[in-house]
Amino acid sequence: MKITEIKVQNFKGIEKGTYVFPASSSGAYALLAANGTGKTSLIEALLWLLAGEEPDGELIRHGSASATVQITTDDGTVFVKKKSQNRPNRWAVNGNWSSQTVFNAALEAKTGLPIQQIKPLLVGRLMTEAASGNMSDVLLPYLPEQIDRETVIRHLPDGTKDEEADMVRLMLPDGTFGTDELDRLYKKLYDKRAEIKKQLAEAQGFLNAFGEKEAPTESRKDLDQHLQNLVKKRDEAVVYAAKAEAWRRAVSARAKQEEMIKTLEKQIRETAVPPVHTDAEAAETAKAKEMAQNAARTAYAALTALIQSANALKSAIKNIQTDVCPLSEKLHCTTDKTAVLTDLKDQLKKDGAAYQVQHGAYKQALEDEKSADRRLSQIQHDMAAAAALDQLKRQKAELEKAMPTIPEQPATGGDVEALDAEMGVVRRKITYLDNAKKAEAVRRQADDLVILRDAMESLCTALSPKGTVKQELTAEYLKAMAASLSEETAKVLPGANVRFEADNGIRLYLDRDGNGTVLPFTALSGGEKAAVLFAIIRMLSASAGTRILILDELSVLDSCTFRSLLARLKDEPMDLALIAAVDHEDTVAAVEEAGIPQIKIK
Repeated sequence: MKITEIKVQNFKGIEKGTYVFPASSSGAYALLAANGTGKTSLIEALLWLLAGEEPDGELIRHGSASATVQITTDDGTVFVKKKSQNRPNRWAVNGNWSSQTVFNAALEAKTGLPIQQIKPLLVGRLMTEAASGNMSDVLLPYLPEQIDRETVIRHLPDGTKDEEADMVRLMLPDGTFGTDELDRLYKKLYDKRAEIKKQLAEAQGFLNAFGEKEAPTESRKDLDQHLQNLVKKRDEAVVYAAKAEAWRRAVSARAKQEEMIKTLEKQIRETAVPPVHTDAEAAETAKAKEMAQNAARTAYAALTALIQSANALKSAIKNIQTDVCPLSEKLHCTTDKTAVLTDLKDQLKKDGAAYQVQHGAYKQALEDEKSADRRLSQIQHDMAAAAALDQLKRQKAELEKAMPTIPEQPATGGDVEALDAEMGVVRRKITYLDNAKKAEAVRRQADDLVILRDAMESLCTALSPKGTVKQELTAEYLKAMAASLSEETAKVLPGANVRFEADNGIRLYLDRDGNGTVLPFTALSGGEKAAVLFAIIRMLSASAGTRILILDELSVLDSCTFRSLLARLKDEPMDLALIAAVDHEDTVAAVEEAGIPQIKIK
């Protein structure tokens, strides 16, 4: 993928800029400018779009609402990435806003490299990754992925048995495969080892339990006959137990029923026999009570009427005896009222006599009602007592009729629990004799399982993520990588030789002049580090199949090394090789002499 133009707006220190990439036969371009003019910001903008690499600090320029980076490729494809304050990133391809997945797919189709593998291809980032001297994160993703069964077998520890090697062969696929297949193999071996340990524990448990028991003195035939006799005795004992239980229940039930009959007989004896009454007698008494109640009500009504009449007569007599005219208090009445007054007084005497008669009748009616009520209550009480006594007699008769029959008491029989215990002892002896043959087979199986477990232990140790197989494979690949890197490094640092050592990670050492004196990466000069990292990028780019190279912070190189690096860029053209350095006179001169176009930083 060739880039023809980059547009940046409000990205870090760049407010707005358009950077045109003219035609370059080598694909190399130089960013030469003083520190603080935006070289790193432009590279970070390009890397943010290509690899999603977030730079340190605020990405959006201070005071701006958003930052945008746009690149145009040689075939006219336009990629845009935008970040806004407090909003998600946005992506566009050829003016169409899309998801990040669609954007990355289109970009990967152009670069020929997965997004995550672009990140290591930047000297500045490699400087950070390698600052501790441990280059595991940088180099491990680029170790060869394809291996085969025999390569794995070759790196098994010395002393590995042929059977163990054959087991590994059977568990690995044909042809070549990636290192992830080793992880799957380890998981299979780990699970198989756990299964074998479980089977071994079960076998040893059986043998331990078997070995703790004392061998019986009887033969299997004698034990079988003894068990058969015990089973027969137990069956008889079960029958006896059932009959004995039925007899005990019948005796208990009869005793309980006889006790209930005695209780009823006592209640009957202690209950006084009430007088006999008929339903007609009870009805006649109830009717007499009702008639007395009606008579009392009639007398009471007559008394009430006589009282009201007497009160009216008394009021009339009082009014007649006064001289005032009823029409007006001012008028004096002179009418002779003697005859009327006499009649009224005679009537009052008659009502008084009638009142005495009715009052007597009322009292008699009340007495008759009380008498009838007492008689009726006694009759009802006597009839209820008679009914209760009859109920007791009926219950006694029903219990006597339903008296349980006691079966014949069975003869003495065996004890089921004791026979069960004795049968258990016999069965365990039989089981011991049966297991004696099985124990021998289990013992042989346990011996085989021990051998298989040890084999699994050995293979699991060798093929674990930190086992000897992966370590030796890594060392082998690192040796090959070191040879390739030494060749590339020597083109920039003549005579230099590189080697890797697996020491709590991957450590790089440089023999600067090829005289056998090596220094760790952390002890190299700035120029030596940059040259080595440039060589690593060239090697990783070739390994990944990409033709993109982004080199920052090259001002640390001395003039000779810098010129050698430019020559390498000219010798092996790239789609994009972007280098950045401070615009020292010798640096500018070297770039111009190499014919590498410069991108102006505005």
